[in-house]
Amino acid sequence: QMHGAPYTPARVRRNQREYLASLLPKLASIVEPYPGSHMVDVGGSTGLVGQAYAKTCDGVLTVIDTCAAELAVAETAGHRTICATAETAEIEPGTADVVLLCRTIEHLCDPMGVLRRIRPWLSARGYLVVDAMDVDHWPKNARYKIDHPYAFTAKTLERMVTAAGWTVRGRFTRWNQMYTGLV
Repeated sequence: QMHGAPYTPARVRRNQREYLASLLPKLASIVEPYPGSHMVDVGGSTGLVGQAYAKTCDGVLTVIDTCAAELAVAETAGHRTICATAETAEIEPGTADVVLLCRTIEHLCDPMGVLRRIRPWLSARGYLVVDAMDVDHWPKNARYKIDHPYAFTAKTLERMVTAAGWTVRGRFTRWNQMYTGLV
């Protein structure tokens, strides 16, 4: 079940499109990538979110995920893919302009370690986009999925990101503050 409906590929794609529609305007109001940016979508599934963001600047996209079937969709769209976990994926240092951790960080076994390990991937003008469910604003009767070993509030997410050495340039919320994000 996903939000009370059967968990099907069509439902997942619809959820990703809804998520994307709420995310892109928020990102555009904070920072715009420069033309030709290399984007890395960590936990990117089919690459839908990274692909849409890359289109805003005619950029290139690398999608990292553990699901080969979802990565096959990203490959079909012409994107580079890496079948690995966020903890084991390798990106050449200094080559990424944008790293997306969209609805990913709460799935990680070592979120602090991943935040530290991806820093070298970024170019000098690169940035990280990270967002997660904000349990302070999650409906009290909603289910919290078992594949989320970590839960965040806006404050705890920002504390972890800054403790990992990042500087926060912008904040955003989505879907009635149920999700919180940082750039």
